Amino acid sequence: MTLAVAGQWSCLVTADCPIDAEWLAIAGAVEIHVFRCPHRNGLNRFEPVVAAVASRLHGPGAHALTGLVTEAQHRLVPLANLVEAVLLHPWDVRHPNDLSRVTGIPTWRIRADCLGLGYRRVEHFLTDVRSLAVRVLVTHEGLPIRLARSQVGISDASNFRRQLARRSYDVTQDLNTGS
Repeated sequence: MTLAVAGQWSCLVTADCPIDAEWLAIAGAVEIHVFRCPHRNGLNRFEPVVAAVASRLHGPGAHALTGLVTEAQHRLVPLANLVEAVLLHPWDVRHPNDLSRVTGIPTWRIRADCLGLGYRRVEHFLTDVRSLAVRVLVTHEGLPIRLARSQVGISDASNFRRQLARRSYDVTQDLNTGS
Protein backbone atom coordinates (compact mmCIF):
# COMPACT_ATOMS: atom_id res chain seq x y z
CA MET A 1 0.00 0.00 0.00
CA THR A 2 1.38 3.41 -0.99
CA LEU A 3 0.13 6.88 -0.15
CA ALA A 4 1.19 9.60 -2.56
CA VAL A 5 0.59 13.29 -1.96
CA ALA A 6 0.97 15.81 -4.80
CA GLY A 7 -0.08 19.34 -3.95
CA GLN A 8 -3.79 19.27 -3.19
CA TRP A 9 -4.31 15.76 -4.57
CA SER A 10 -3.58 12.50 -2.79
CA CYS A 11 -4.03 8.88 -3.73
CA LEU A 12 -3.78 5.51 -2.03
CA VAL A 13 -2.50 2.68 -4.23
CA THR A 14 -3.17 -0.87 -3.11
CA ALA A 15 -2.55 -4.34 -4.49
CA ASP A 16 -5.07 -7.19 -4.30
CA CYS A 17 -5.24 -7.06 -0.51
CA PRO A 18 -8.42 -5.85 1.14
CA ILE A 19 -8.36 -2.33 2.54
CA ASP A 20 -9.13 -1.89 6.22
CA ALA A 21 -12.35 -0.03 6.91
CA GLU A 22 -10.37 2.52 8.95
CA TRP A 23 -8.24 3.39 5.92
CA LEU A 24 -11.35 3.75 3.75
CA ALA A 25 -12.92 6.06 6.33
CA ILE A 26 -9.78 8.20 6.44
CA ALA A 27 -9.55 8.25 2.63
CA GLY A 28 -13.17 9.37 2.35
CA ALA A 29 -12.80 12.03 5.03
CA VAL A 30 -9.76 13.74 3.50
CA GLU A 31 -10.60 13.12 -0.16
CA ILE A 32 -7.87 10.59 -0.92
CA HIS A 33 -8.44 8.74 -4.19
CA VAL A 34 -8.11 4.97 -3.74
CA PHE A 35 -6.83 2.83 -6.62
CA ARG A 36 -6.52 -0.93 -6.75
CA CYS A 37 -3.61 -2.16 -8.81
CA PRO A 38 -3.82 -5.96 -8.90
CA HIS A 39 -0.57 -7.79 -8.42
CA ARG A 40 0.48 -8.97 -11.87
CA ASN A 41 3.51 -8.59 -14.06
CA GLY A 42 3.95 -5.59 -16.26
CA LEU A 43 3.51 -1.87 -15.94
CA ASN A 44 -0.12 -1.97 -17.08
CA ARG A 45 -1.14 -2.84 -13.53
CA PHE A 46 -0.71 0.87 -12.72
CA GLU A 47 -2.96 2.09 -15.56
CA PRO A 48 -5.71 3.37 -13.22
CA VAL A 49 -3.21 5.52 -11.33
CA VAL A 50 -1.48 6.75 -14.48
CA ALA A 51 -4.82 7.68 -16.07
CA ALA A 52 -5.92 9.55 -12.94
CA VAL A 53 -2.63 11.44 -12.64
CA ALA A 54 -2.70 12.33 -16.35
CA SER A 55 -6.25 13.61 -15.98
CA ARG A 56 -5.20 15.66 -12.97
CA LEU A 57 -2.21 17.12 -14.81
CA HIS A 58 -3.98 17.76 -18.11
CA GLY A 59 -7.50 18.42 -16.93
CA PRO A 60 -10.68 16.81 -18.16
CA GLY A 61 -11.19 15.71 -21.74
CA ALA A 62 -13.12 17.78 -24.28
CA HIS A 63 -16.46 16.12 -23.56
CA ALA A 64 -16.23 16.60 -19.79
CA LEU A 65 -14.91 20.15 -20.22
CA THR A 66 -17.84 20.94 -22.53
CA GLY A 67 -20.20 19.92 -19.75
CA LEU A 68 -18.37 22.13 -17.26
CA VAL A 69 -18.38 25.11 -19.65
CA THR A 70 -22.07 24.80 -20.52
CA GLU A 71 -22.86 24.37 -16.84
CA ALA A 72 -21.00 27.60 -16.10
CA GLN A 73 -22.71 29.37 -19.02
CA HIS A 74 -26.17 27.87 -19.56
CA ARG A 75 -26.92 29.92 -22.65
CA LEU A 76 -24.22 27.94 -24.53
CA VAL A 77 -26.13 24.65 -24.10
CA PRO A 78 -27.81 24.94 -27.55
CA LEU A 79 -24.34 25.18 -29.11
CA ALA A 80 -22.74 22.45 -26.98
CA ASN A 81 -21.71 20.57 -30.15
CA LEU A 82 -19.77 23.64 -31.31
CA VAL A 83 -18.28 24.17 -27.85
CA GLU A 84 -17.09 20.56 -27.82
CA ALA A 85 -15.59 20.89 -31.30
CA VAL A 86 -13.58 23.94 -30.20
CA LEU A 87 -12.34 22.09 -27.10
CA LEU A 88 -11.65 18.86 -28.99
CA HIS A 89 -9.60 20.64 -31.66
CA PRO A 90 -8.30 23.75 -29.86
CA TRP A 91 -5.30 24.31 -32.11
CA ASP A 92 -7.15 23.55 -35.36
CA VAL A 93 -10.25 25.72 -34.84
CA ARG A 94 -9.30 29.37 -35.30
CA HIS A 95 -11.89 30.63 -37.78
CA PRO A 96 -15.51 29.87 -38.74
CA ASN A 97 -14.35 27.74 -41.69
CA ASP A 98 -12.23 25.61 -39.32
CA LEU A 99 -15.23 25.05 -37.07
CA SER A 100 -17.33 24.15 -40.09
CA ARG A 101 -14.70 21.67 -41.28
CA VAL A 102 -14.44 19.79 -37.96
CA THR A 103 -18.20 19.71 -37.31
CA GLY A 104 -19.55 19.25 -40.83
CA ILE A 105 -21.97 22.13 -40.22
CA PRO A 106 -22.12 24.78 -42.96
CA THR A 107 -20.48 28.08 -42.04
CA TRP A 108 -23.69 30.04 -42.65
CA ARG A 109 -25.49 27.84 -40.08
CA ILE A 110 -22.72 28.35 -37.49
CA ARG A 111 -22.89 32.12 -38.06
CA ALA A 112 -26.67 32.11 -37.69
CA ASP A 113 -26.51 30.03 -34.49
CA CYS A 114 -23.89 32.33 -32.97
CA LEU A 115 -25.86 35.40 -34.01
CA GLY A 116 -28.91 33.87 -32.31
CA LEU A 117 -26.96 33.92 -29.04
CA GLY A 118 -25.88 37.54 -29.51
CA TYR A 119 -22.45 37.07 -31.08
CA ARG A 120 -21.89 39.35 -34.06
CA ARG A 121 -18.96 37.17 -35.15
CA VAL A 122 -18.15 33.48 -34.74
CA GLU A 123 -14.66 34.50 -33.61
CA HIS A 124 -16.24 36.17 -30.56
CA PHE A 125 -17.99 32.90 -29.74
CA LEU A 126 -14.66 31.05 -30.05
CA THR A 127 -13.02 33.59 -27.73
CA ASP A 128 -15.75 33.22 -25.13
CA VAL A 129 -15.59 29.41 -25.23
CA ARG A 130 -11.83 29.53 -24.66
CA SER A 131 -12.16 32.14 -21.91
CA LEU A 132 -14.82 30.14 -20.06
CA ALA A 133 -12.84 26.92 -20.47
CA VAL A 134 -9.72 28.52 -18.97
CA ARG A 135 -11.77 29.86 -16.07
CA VAL A 136 -13.28 26.42 -15.41
CA LEU A 137 -9.93 24.64 -15.68
CA VAL A 138 -8.27 27.04 -13.26
CA THR A 139 -11.07 27.49 -10.71
CA HIS A 140 -12.72 24.06 -10.72
CA GLU A 141 -9.95 21.73 -11.83
CA GLY A 142 -7.00 23.53 -10.21
CA LEU A 143 -4.84 23.60 -13.34
CA PRO A 144 -2.13 26.24 -13.56
CA ILE A 145 -3.21 29.09 -15.86
CA ARG A 146 -0.44 28.39 -18.37
CA LEU A 147 -1.50 24.76 -18.75
CA ALA A 148 -5.18 25.72 -18.95
CA ARG A 149 -4.47 28.23 -21.73
CA SER A 150 -2.47 25.67 -23.64
CA GLN A 151 -5.22 23.05 -23.33
CA VAL A 152 -7.79 25.37 -24.94
CA GLY A 153 -5.55 26.67 -27.72
CA ILE A 154 -4.26 29.98 -26.35
CA SER A 155 -0.59 30.55 -27.13
CA ASP A 156 -0.35 34.33 -26.75
CA ALA A 157 -1.97 35.65 -23.57
CA SER A 158 -1.66 39.33 -24.51
CA ASN A 159 -3.26 38.76 -27.92
CA PHE A 160 -6.03 36.78 -26.25
CA ARG A 161 -6.69 39.69 -23.86
CA ARG A 162 -7.08 41.97 -26.89
CA GLN A 163 -9.55 39.49 -28.41
CA LEU A 164 -11.52 39.50 -25.15
CA ALA A 165 -11.66 43.30 -25.21
CA ARG A 166 -12.99 43.31 -28.80
CA ARG A 167 -15.67 40.66 -28.42
CA SER A 168 -19.26 41.67 -29.03
CA TYR A 169 -20.80 39.97 -25.99
CA ASP A 170 -19.70 40.11 -22.36
CA VAL A 171 -20.23 36.68 -20.78
CA THR A 172 -18.96 37.85 -17.40
CA GLN A 173 -22.29 39.59 -16.91
CA ASP A 174 -24.06 36.23 -17.29
CA LEU A 175 -21.55 34.54 -14.99
CA ASN A 176 -22.11 37.15 -12.28
CA THR A 177 -25.89 36.84 -12.47
CA GLY A 178 -25.75 33.03 -12.59
CA SER A 179 -27.78 32.74 -15.80
